[in-house]
Amino acid sequence: MHEPGIYHLDEQYAAALLRPILARLGELEGRLQHYRAHLRMPPEDRAAIEAAGRVLAEARRELERIWQERTEAGAWKRTAG
Repeated sequence: MHEPGIYHLDEQYAAALLRPILARLGELEGRLQHYRAHLRMPPEDRAAIEAAGRVLAEARRELERIWQERTEAGAWKRTAG
């Protein structure tokens, strides 16, 4: 099996790559909040939606922490311009 192709000649940085992931997690959290607020569902399904919201919020917070670390490191800014 061969190596996967490289998409860019220049190095890529987590600070830039994680930003759209964080945005998408925020969108998904909002969707779950909308479901919880506006849809009728059995209590056990509502509990599942709420649990999913907590999981996404926790994941977003952890990714935000990682993104912040990489942003504060600043190496990508010096090389990326």
